[in-house]
Amino acid sequence: GPQECIPITDPADQLALQAELATAGEVIDRLPTVAAAEEAGYGQIAPYVPGMAVHYIGPGFDDTFDAAQPEMLLYNGTDPDSPLVGLSYVALAEEPPEGFTGPNDVWHNHPGLCMVGNFVVGIDGTPEDLCESVGGSINRALANLWMMHLWQVPGWESQWGLFSGENPAINIVTSDMWNKR
Repeated sequence: GPQECIPITDPADQLALQAELATAGEVIDRLPTVAAAEEAGYGQIAPYVPGMAVHYIGPGFDDTFDAAQPEMLLYNGTDPDSPLVGLSYVALAEEPPEGFTGPNDVWHNHPGLCMVGNFVVGIDGTPEDLCESVGGSINRALANLWMMHLWQVPGWESQWGLFSGENPAINIVTSDMWNKR
């Protein structure tokens, strides 16, 4: 849901964040579609999930953060021309890394995803028997895999916050949207 934005009051921190976001924004122009992502070595790692799109993972990651190198790209579909809607940063570490300047980039981890091979087919908390029924297993080895989303693609900004875990613009029905019908 919505993420509270904590104001950044230090002018130097504001400038640093603006520079980091500009750097991340260069990825938007470089990899605007699934076809461009696949050509750059990204591959689909999970199905389409409302509010989070389709995750495409790059060729590698470590324990560091680099605004210019999102480890995952988020697309609104799997067709070659499906548009980029967000970026996701990943780090394999005991603790989440220092990411964007300021307190607003919220990192999360997935200590028990249901996976078939290297493809995520179920969220944390998927019952083990259900996971096994689709040929999967619960992957607990990813407990130290930290992720953070960034929703700054023009037209796909999240009203829940720049770094919110989900984005209601990505085909998700919320009670607010439902009540406006």
